[in-house]
Amino acid sequence: MRVIDVHLYIVAPRTARSRRIKALVVALALVCQAAAPHQARAEDAGNRDFPATLVVDEPQVETEIAPQIARWTADRARRTDFSTDVSLKLAAPLSLVIKSDFTSLRPGSSGFQDAEVGLKYQFIANAEHEFIFSAGLSSILGRTGSAQVGADTFTTLVPTLYFGRGAGDLSDSLAWARPFAVTGQLGFEAPVQARSRPSPSTQGVDDPYQSNPYALSLEGSFQYSFAYAAANVPSIDWAKSLKGWIPLVEYEIEIPIANNGSRVPTTGTIDPGVLWVIGDVTLGLEALIPINHQSGRHPGVRLQLSYSFATPWPLAGGGPSVSD
Repeated sequence: MRVIDVHLYIVAPRTARSRRIKALVVALALVCQAAAPHQARAEDAGNRDFPATLVVDEPQVETEIAPQIARWTADRARRTDFSTDVSLKLAAPLSLVIKSDFTSLRPGSSGFQDAEVGLKYQFIANAEHEFIFSAGLSSILGRTGSAQVGADTFTTLVPTLYFGRGAGDLSDSLAWARPFAVTGQLGFEAPVQARSRPSPSTQGVDDPYQSNPYALSLEGSFQYSFAYAAANVPSIDWAKSLKGWIPLVEYEIEIPIANNGSRVPTTGTIDPGVLWVIGDVTLGLEALIPINHQSGRHPGVRLQLSYSFATPWPLAGGGPSVSD
């Protein structure tokens, strides 16, 4: 994944967007400088560790980098996305999140999607019930990407709720189910412009503008941690041979709910896969199964390598996490 990330910056054109990417590279470097000597991953809520998944953002606040590559067929074109998510833990319950995607369409064009920046605040970390709840606000910055790959010309604000819940408090009769956990997030996508001109090619058209719908973004995961079983459920002794593996199923659905004069359809995917966790490193592989023809004509695949750092971003001082 490091090689993929390097290629992402090599192909960037020498434009204003390239300066944005250079700023992202600086952010990545700062994250790397924040790395302390290797430590085991901290427990997020009691005995539960919510690892980085490929669709759902982690409910907890931490410093992490997660490059990813995804490939599928959409709109009669083979689409490949190279993305990088960076999370910087600024203080005990607060983190800064930066996201950037580069899209390649074959046949078609290549270019960056609009950049996204935001903040996440962790409100609850309950060790007894292995529960975490956070909220965040991000901005997808219009005109920072290429219209040739579908980037918007308008900015969208996205308030989001995040949660994670483990099943470790189940009774002894259901001990086999204690390794189960769910994570999820609910976002509301609110464009700052009700209508916009999608591209220069619409000049001269009677009504060159399109409606920008408000939408709900639903994402979630269902996972079973063999590492949790090996450490916390003695009756599942065979789980020790699979320690580090987490089979899971994720989903992502976007539902337009208002101002949908352009009749943008509901889209989404169901994503079965597996995680392999080794200390602070998580490797994930998933299939992408479209829920309808508007979401894609054929299944795809997604691969992610994430690294979680043990210390907060040094420029902010940091402090003990609310989950400690």
